[in-house]
Amino acid sequence: MAWLALQLTDSLLTLGFVLMTAAIPKALFMLFGGALSDRYSLKRLMIISNIARAAIAAGISILVFYEAIALWHLYLVALLVGVADSLFQPALMTAIPSLLEKNKLEAGNTLVRGAMQASTLIGSAPAGLLISAVGIAATFGIDALFFLLAAIVLWLMAEVMSSVSTSDDVVSRAMHRSRSGVLGDIKDGLGYAWRRPAIRALFITVSVIHLSFVGPFIVGLAALVNSYFTGGATDFGIIRSCFGGGSLLGVIIAGLVVIKRRGLLLSVITTALGVSLLLISLAQDVVLASLLAGLIGIGNGLFNIISFTWLQKTISPHMLGRMMGLIHSSALILAPISYVLTGAIAEINPSLVFIVAGIPVLLITIYLVTVKDIRQLT
Repeated sequence: MAWLALQLTDSLLTLGFVLMTAAIPKALFMLFGGALSDRYSLKRLMIISNIARAAIAAGISILVFYEAIALWHLYLVALLVGVADSLFQPALMTAIPSLLEKNKLEAGNTLVRGAMQASTLIGSAPAGLLISAVGIAATFGIDALFFLLAAIVLWLMAEVMSSVSTSDDVVSRAMHRSRSGVLGDIKDGLGYAWRRPAIRALFITVSVIHLSFVGPFIVGLAALVNSYFTGGATDFGIIRSCFGGGSLLGVIIAGLVVIKRRGLLLSVITTALGVSLLLISLAQDVVLASLLAGLIGIGNGLFNIISFTWLQKTISPHMLGRMMGLIHSSALILAPISYVLTGAIAEINPSLVFIVAGIPVLLITIYLVTVKDIRQLT
């Protein structure tokens, strides 16, 4: 999508608007996707999402092939993809506890998150080669086929998911539906999260971390490399790869190690993330920046697995979809703000970006330590 937008308009500003068109609806509709996950079949929601994304990709492929693609198509596609994604993510994260016993959730989340990290880490280069080899139209066509394949796999899993997601879960979800509809479900979910100190603290922490990392690790890092490093785009790519590799390693570690004292570990990880951000502001070469990016990636991977697994174990089954939608939404909705703030600060001083980003993370650590329910997490 990003490459197509650039090829069509040759404008970075337009690219930014297209990506924002996908991000904002995705963040807002994630709440609805979570509420729907608590009302309807998770399998069906994921199948519908994959079929919708397959149709969108096929549509782009046809438009590009016949050279009929226009800018407004990209905005429409970005909006539709955001909505389709908002159905899939909460349903996926809600389905994991339905398929696995509680003592296997870390391993399950590791497989899912690890696959996501690995595909992001190693998928970009093959995608670029595919575009170069067969063109954008054929690439989107292949993308559509993979979405259809995912829908077929989910359909074949119907018997497994039906047997694990017992009738008790279905009855429980039906009994707890708000009479005022999906909006009422969302309101109930927000109240549920706010009334529970540990859940509220984790959601606030995830939001602060996302705000402090999304913009700085894209816009801020690019500005830092461009201002102080000699390797240019190569250095930027190396640092980003170290972050991606570190995130994958952190996810794997979380799945292999028996984790105790989760609350204490989350506070330690958050502290390490804040300190590492501050240290990046001092980096004058790619070696130190890459090392710190790798450490931040490890912390990020660990934090995600530990926090998501605890939430899946703790939250009432009839609320799980809404909580998964809320935690994704609270992170995504801050991304545009993070980009704008980072760009403004980077104009003053690129190093200042990471100082400003690190301070809120350290402050949120102090907040985590003061929450009794977080300290007692096991």
